[in-house]
Amino acid sequence: MLVYSVDGFTQGASFGDMMATLAANRRLGGILIDGAIRYAALLRTWDLPIFARGISLKSRGEKAQLGPLATPLTVAGVEIAPGDLIVGDDDGVIAIPYALIDDTIARLRQLQDEKARLLQRFASTATPEDWQALKTWE
Repeated sequence: MLVYSVDGFTQGASFGDMMATLAANRRLGGILIDGAIRYAALLRTWDLPIFARGISLKSRGEKAQLGPLATPLTVAGVEIAPGDLIVGDDDGVIAIPYALIDDTIARLRQLQDEKARLLQRFASTATPEDWQALKTWE
């Protein structure tokens, strides 16, 4: 996973098809960019998850300076350290600190089970009490 930061700059893209080609050839599991990308439609067709703060038609205009590798970064106010688990989908991205991965996965499994039970209950009946159960879920 490559976590790449340009401090949230989205007025120009600092990542596009050429850098994505380099990343794909390195067989990275995905890319998280605290900035904008170009060629988003093309990049969506690749087997390389890319999450960015925005999309920009124009280039950043200046070459980004490469900072130190394998060091903590702050992305959208969240510190991400080497070894943290990055999980993303169409709704957003989260970073799970390495020390919390096992506990977080266990809690997520519990939440999935609770949600499945609620959905099953909602499918069979819909009562005012169900709305209360849903409010406690949120």
